[in-house]
Amino acid sequence: MSSAQDRDAYKRVVAQRQRNNIMVELERLAEGADAVRPWGFVEYFEGFFMEVPYEGVLPNQAITADEITALTAFLVKFREACDATPKTMTDRAFVASGWPAALAPLATATLAVFARRGLMDIEKVDPL
Repeated sequence: MSSAQDRDAYKRVVAQRQRNNIMVELERLAEGADAVRPWGFVEYFEGFFMEVPYEGVLPNQAITADEITALTAFLVKFREACDATPKTMTDRAFVASGWPAALAPLATATLAVFARRGLMDIEKVDPL
């Protein structure tokens, strides 16, 4: 393999890992209030934003156009929840706000779009 091929393969593996991480975060958010309890409401948001920037979905060669569309729609509501949530509050108050319950079915629907192809094997380069 040439160095260009090695670089391309490396980029692909990183893209696949990012896609897998997005799926893990969507699965967590689909748990509703249970997604808040282990780490708190700050991590509820920060965990997702570590994978998907607040500003929007970054191009990723492992994510299809349908996945980007679904993820972008979810991100709009997720940002709305983030912006509406005070920076300091109890986890209980955040759960009572209704945001985790409102976002859970949207996360589930978005995850379903990703689940059509499932988690990617990062040990091999998988063409779209």
